[in-house]
Amino acid sequence: AKVLHVSQPAISLAIKRLEERLGTALVVRTRKRIAPSREGELLERMRRADLFVFPSLAEGFGLVIGEAMAAGVPVLTTQNTGGPELITDGQEGWSVAAHSVEALAERLEWAYANRDSLYEMGTRARRRAEQWTWADYRRKLVAELSSHIG
Repeated sequence: AKVLHVSQPAISLAIKRLEERLGTALVVRTRKRIAPSREGELLERMRRADLFVFPSLAEGFGLVIGEAMAAGVPVLTTQNTGGPELITDGQEGWSVAAHSVEALAERLEWAYANRDSLYEMGTRARRRAEQWTWADYRRKLVAELSSHIG
């Protein structure tokens, strides 16, 4: 299996644990960041992925989660990213506790063993992302503000 990840200590540890469990080495390419050289390159890279892993420890709202889902890619992220608001756990991906290397490793192991199921999860992720429109956002914002204004 091939794994591309943006450098994060938690995911590095999770991959190491997965390799130990599998008894095999994974081909891992690490980058400190992905900087697309042309417009649309990041989206192309996302579409080629089986799973988008975003193990951030603190993120107000990880916009990249919605971008990955819109590209039809399931997401593995932490509960500190906005993931719980976007992902139904086990349906479009997973949202695990921050700092839980074990939870990341467990989900990666499942993804490795159930690669075909990731396609179905990605389809659900895409459908979920299609529900987020600016019109929908405006309706929810007006409803929320109206409830506080009276």
